[in-house]
This record gives sequence, structure tokens and C-alpha cells, in this order.
Amino acid sequence: MMVDKSIEKRNRNQQSYDELKQYVRELELKVEALQKSNDRLIIKKAEFETARDTLKKNEEKFQAIFDNSPLAIMYTDENGVITTCNNRATKLFGAPRERLIGFSYKNIKNKAMKAAIATALSGEKSRFEGEYLTVTGNVLTNMNANFSPAFFPDGSVSGVIGIFEDITERIQIEKEREKLLGELQKALAEVKQLSGFLPICASCKKIRDDNGYWNQIEAYIRAHSNAQFSHSICPACAKKLYPGFYEDD
Repeated sequence: MMVDKSIEKRNRNQQSYDELKQYVRELELKVEALQKSNDRLIIKKAEFETARDTLKKNEEKFQAIFDNSPLAIMYTDENGVITTCNNRATKLFGAPRERLIGFSYKNIKNKAMKAAIATALSGEKSRFEGEYLTVTGNVLTNMNANFSPAFFPDGSVSGVIGIFEDITERIQIEKEREKLLGELQKALAEVKQLSGFLPICASCKKIRDDNGYWNQIEAYIRAHSNAQFSHSICPACAKKLYPGFYEDD
């Protein structure tokens, strides 16, 4: 009996040892899985931090481009209220950023400009060009503006991107060019040129026109140029015509 009890005890101890060993193995597997999961999290964290740094750099680069653009840029929400603008916009519209942000297109007095923004808010690109008096800064400017709608994922309009350009210098150059062109055309209209071969009589010096008529040289030149004539007599002809009044040298 004592031997049986000893064997039974030993068996129980062995079973407990095996169970403990199995439990330890399961713990080791769980620790190993947790370690792998932790390693993946470390990699994901590094990837996230890299992506975050890249995004931050891209945002800073975009902001620098946005703020220093030679064109004025504004963005509105879906109601046409300005939510952001760049430095050039503050100069073009003659107002600080804090006054422009929050401004609604509904307060614009220029009907053509207001209609162009309303068109973009409806989902279509639009454009304005002409003389514009800014509401925020009371600045009169020849302006070119292009409006493009932005969209939410569901396809509805999320806002409008407006790009504005001061075209005062361009308008002035165009006016000067048109003036110069007009003056040139006027000058060309007044200028008449003689060119080609002129059939002229070897004796009387009349010139034959395109219709076959012979014209006095003065009449022909006057008709084909802006030249005018005043008549006199050269010394040789004077002696020939009026020999009594002129003596030989």
C-alpha cells in the first residue's frame, strides 16, 4: 500500500510538473507573440513619425509657396465665406488677413464678381476680368480672377479657390499698344509711295498712268504721293525763255 501511494504521489507530481511546464511554454509563446507585436508597433511608430515629419515639411513648403505666391489666393467654405488667404491677397485687396477671413461673398457690391463666385459655388469654374473696387480696402484695381470649386468626397461643393491677379500694368500696355497701332495705321494710310518703272516721255516728260493717259509729271506725283509743288524757273531755262533779261556769264 505504501508503494502504491508513493507511486500515485509521484504521478501527481509529474502531472503537475508537466502542466506547469506546458503553462510556462504557453507563456513563452505569448511573450514571443507580444515581442513580435511590439516590434511591429515600433516599426509602425517609426513609419508614422517619418510620414508625420514628411507631411510637416510638405505643409511648410506648401505654406511658403502659398504665402509668397505672386498671385493673390483665397479659399472659401461651402457658403462662400473666406477661410484663408495669402500675403498677396492682403496687398491686392488692401486689407489685413484678419479682416479678409470671415468675409462673405454676399457682401460684394460688384455684380459680375459676385455672380462668378456664385457660379463656382454651384460647382462650375468661372472667371472675372475688369475694374474692381474692393469692399474690404476700397482699392480700385484692374483685376483678373479665376474661381474653381473644391468638392467633398460625396461630390458636394466644399468651397471655392479664387486666384486673383492685378492686370493694371497689362491693361496700360495694351492701351499704349492700341494707341501706337492706331497711330501707325494712320501714318501708313497717309503715306503713298512711288515704286516700279514709270513710263515717262523723253521729250515733254509727261508720265503715262495705268489707264494709258499721259499726265503732267507734277499731277502724277501729286496723285501718288503727299508731295506738293511750288514752281520757279532755273537759270538755264530763264536764259532760254527770257534771253533779253539774262546775260551770258
